[in-house]
Amino acid sequence: MTDFLDLVRNPVFVYGIVTLAILYGASAAIALLSGEYRTAEKLINSYLNILTMLLLSKLTGLPLALQIQLAPGVMLVLMGAS
Repeated sequence: MTDFLDLVRNPVFVYGIVTLAILYGASAAIALLSGEYRTAEKLINSYLNILTMLLLSKLTGLPLALQIQLAPGVMLVLMGAS
């Protein structure tokens, strides 16, 4: 738990996450307004996968190749799907 608190207190990490959220959110909003619902969903899922991979790398130190394999599964568990 201490590692997570240290991570959240790191302003560079938080600013990076917020910047990505703004960029992906704006892109998803534009896609929604233009009627591209599937594209908006893909953008949101893409952001959540990136966020999961960042958290996995910071908290566990897993290599990138393993994170790419684990991130979608972790997202399914976090969202309640099995």
